Amino acid sequence: TYTFNTNKAQHLFCRQCGVQSFYSPRSNPDCYGVMPHCIDSPTIKSIEYVDFDGENWEKSMNKCIERGDENPFDIK
Repeated sequence: TYTFNTNKAQHLFCRQCGVQSFYSPRSNPDCYGVMPHCIDSPTIKSIEYVDFDGENWEKSMNKCIERGDENPFDIK
């Protein structure tokens, strides 16, 4: 597990190959995100693409909250 800065986000890596497979975001630390390259193709039925400015993460996250997006990275 890798963490930095506020230590809220946790990035988990595969012990065999080293790829990041899961993470727990600091914006929603009770949830986990799954990296799409770790999912078998028929598992995902649809994905909604949301443009997000990762360079200005805090500002972008605040915009999502203002819009009412509780979890802008929710994959269904």
